[in-house]
Amino acid sequence: MMAQVARAAVTEDPISPICGARGLDGRSKVRLAVTGVALALFTLALFAPANALAQTTEPAEPDQPALEAYGDLPLSFTANTGETDERVRYSAQGAGYSFFFTDEKAVLAFAPSAGDEAGSSGLALDLRFLGANPDASPEAGREAAGTVNRFTGVGSDRVSAYEAIVYRDLWPMIDMVVRGQGGELTYEFHLQPGADPRDIRLAYAGAEALSVSPQGDLVIDTPLGELSQAQPVGHQPEAVETRYALQEERDGQHGFALDVDQDVSQPLVIRVGLAYSTFVGGSGSDAGHAVAVDADGHAYVTGQTASADFPTTPGAYDPGYNQNVDAFVTKFDSAGTAVVYSTFLGGRAFDSGNGIAVDERGAAYIAGFTGSTDFPTTAGAFDPTHNGGSEAFVTKLSPSGAALEYSSYLGAGGFSFEGANGIAVDEEGSAYVTGFAGSGDFPTTPGAYDESHNGRNDVFVTKFTPSGSSLAYSTFLGGTGSDTGNGIAVDREGNAYVTGFTASADFPTSADAADSSHNGGVNDAFVSKLDATGSTLAYSTFLGGTGNDSGRGIAVDEKGKAAHVTGSTDSIDFPTTPGAYDRSYNGSGDAFATRTRFNGSGSALAYSTFLGGTANDAGLAIAVNENGTTAHVTGSTDSADFPTTGDAFDRSYNGSGDAFVTRFNPSGSVLAHSTFLGGTGNDAGLGIAVDEKGRAAYLTGSTDSSDYPTSADGQDPSSNGAGDGILTKLALSPANDG
Repeated sequence: MMAQVARAAVTEDPISPICGARGLDGRSKVRLAVTGVALALFTLALFAPANALAQTTEPAEPDQPALEAYGDLPLSFTANTGETDERVRYSAQGAGYSFFFTDEKAVLAFAPSAGDEAGSSGLALDLRFLGANPDASPEAGREAAGTVNRFTGVGSDRVSAYEAIVYRDLWPMIDMVVRGQGGELTYEFHLQPGADPRDIRLAYAGAEALSVSPQGDLVIDTPLGELSQAQPVGHQPEAVETRYALQEERDGQHGFALDVDQDVSQPLVIRVGLAYSTFVGGSGSDAGHAVAVDADGHAYVTGQTASADFPTTPGAYDPGYNQNVDAFVTKFDSAGTAVVYSTFLGGRAFDSGNGIAVDERGAAYIAGFTGSTDFPTTAGAFDPTHNGGSEAFVTKLSPSGAALEYSSYLGAGGFSFEGANGIAVDEEGSAYVTGFAGSGDFPTTPGAYDESHNGRNDVFVTKFTPSGSSLAYSTFLGGTGSDTGNGIAVDREGNAYVTGFTASADFPTSADAADSSHNGGVNDAFVSKLDATGSTLAYSTFLGGTGNDSGRGIAVDEKGKAAHVTGSTDSIDFPTTPGAYDRSYNGSGDAFATRTRFNGSGSALAYSTFLGGTANDAGLAIAVNENGTTAHVTGSTDSADFPTTGDAFDRSYNGSGDAFVTRFNPSGSVLAHSTFLGGTGNDAGLGIAVDEKGRAAYLTGSTDSSDYPTSADGQDPSSNGAGDGILTKLALSPANDG
């Protein structure tokens, strides 16, 4: 590996003032998600347009600060057709700001808004491409949906809009891609094999100072407040370490460099915030339900598909669609640019993959629901024969994706209904599964905690032996009402942690429960811990208020010191803890995040908080970093005011329901990171995983947004049809476990 440095140079050219003053509170911050091998802020107000471009977006309020208006950045670029200086090739404009792109530079201008004091000025920032190819010129990328109204003195014209512009061969074998996504302008630098990042030189002016935050973000002080660029992440296709390095100020200019540890013989892509993002699906309806990540950064996704043309790979276990709805399993390379393997998994009826885990060998374990009498099973598996009704299934797929190492039904005879919703795997290769069981004949084992069915539906917790040929234990968990297990996790001692929902007033709780009584409404969430033998309920508690509450996902650290739970609640009195991020219900249904601490003296809620805005929100999955201190939540939100952070990839609600990713600090008192993810359709995050250090979050889910944000080099950047699955990797600052 070679350490390369791309330097941001300085220029002696003066900055021409354009717009006049704006008094902004120095604490105000805005996110500039510029991405690339080396970058800088930009812009000159040299080319302020003579007449405005009117986007089809809501105008900013007259008293909205200029930098806050930046959050409404349109997701498209338009060509200059004579309305501004002839040197401008493309532009994007919103309330209070303008972007302009010429052959030599990019320009960002914040203008004063109506009502500002006379003599006030805006802000001009300039990015110039030094030593660049003099023949390079920005080109339009893919055409965006819809058009833009451009007003002239005699009327208006509708002009095409574009999702991106590209500077090809801006430096030798280096392209620069500029996008507007999620209310931010983003850069990507694409380096071909042999390209030298030191060729990238940028001139930066108009800022008062630069600094690097403890998280590795670049902070740019301007007269109007702070702009920030998240720590860049490189892919080759493995992750490449990339760091900002400040340069000495010269002639009033503030420069910086980027240290890149790269293999110059391989292509390199570096971006900030969105590491990669891709659709997953075919022309039918598809959804990703769960995701797992191995130590090498490969992402494994399972879900369901109604697409006969769902993309599969040669040599995969089952490349052919089996009718109705199939489960699927797809493994992506660490860059998200290619599929390692992809296979259908199912029979002639409805099948769905609901949970996935991966072991150290790279074998994937899938659990879900099947109505197929011909679901694929293996000889010697615990139960290779369909028992009746609908059943859970548990399948282990070989590391190559070419064969089933074992596959088993898990259910009862007769017209019963069972299904698996979650799966976890321990270091020995034993799979732990939870879900719901509607029959007293569901298989349990002698000596298990509860061998008798208790009500309409019971939670089940089942541990398979590593070979999948028998059950290490299997137990019911529930009361006389209806109970369902939604999520399961396991610590290194083999203790299993389960969450879900219960309508049973007599759901079993433990003596040290945080809450031993059902709280009202139809359902409460619950958190339960089974010992390694499955014979003892080590801990169990209700979790909820007087409304309806449901636990959807659970994660635990290896030592079993704390369990993190997320779900949904419409209880105004859902239990929260002093100092938690949000102790007040926000309306119409909130997500929640709760950390339960286990120690020698008992158990308690370490923190518990609401998460949401004024519309409906739900936490649907949760993951923790290696130390188990930092929780990452995904789900769905209909709230335009869902809380986001300054370093978010997308701070603006996109419409019709968005996915979100939120990371809490260890005490649950602060949002360390929170972002929308979505397009103009309906989007939901259904599964999440994080790498060991908490540097990246992997989200899967569903979208019917043709404009869901994807990366140009993602495996499938274009929507495929009636609704797709998604896989998005977000680059995050390293988790602070303090």
